[in-house]
Amino acid sequence: MSDQAKSGVVQLYERSVRDGVPVVEVQVDIGGGRLLTVDHEDSSGLDCPPLAGDYAAISEATGTGAARSAGYTDPQNAGEALGGEFRVYGRAPDGPVAGFMWIHGDGLIDIQGLVAGHRYRIGKVLIDAEGNITTPGDITVKSAGASVTLSTHKHGSGTGPTTPPTPGT
Repeated sequence: MSDQAKSGVVQLYERSVRDGVPVVEVQVDIGGGRLLTVDHEDSSGLDCPPLAGDYAAISEATGTGAARSAGYTDPQNAGEALGGEFRVYGRAPDGPVAGFMWIHGDGLIDIQGLVAGHRYRIGKVLIDAEGNITTPGDITVKSAGASVTLSTHKHGSGTGPTTPPTPGT
């Protein structure tokens, strides 16, 4: 590979299985219309193949003429994290950031959806863009040792306790 480019522009990616192992192959234009297919390499636990138009850094791999991607650069969205921070984002197919998770240096963990109708799911709990929470069961709130289950919580009144909340109201 020493006579080939060390970078190029991503054209497409494809998931496949090689020798029983799932792999991601990336087709990269290394200049002059020459296409090179490289293995997508990333840290375990990360599932983030590139988009067409990203820039790929290419390094040699074992085997004659073999190559692998060593990383990608998103040419459309500038980085924002400061030194020591961690920010990961997902992109819409046409490139703009659709949502992100950002661990700031001051301890703030910021999770945001940036497209219309975004939602957050934590296990089976769903929070919509307006902050409405949907759960498969009751919500119990605790404060200083006391707890309240929202579906059966009653407020006192001058004539006695009120009825529990009515779902959907």
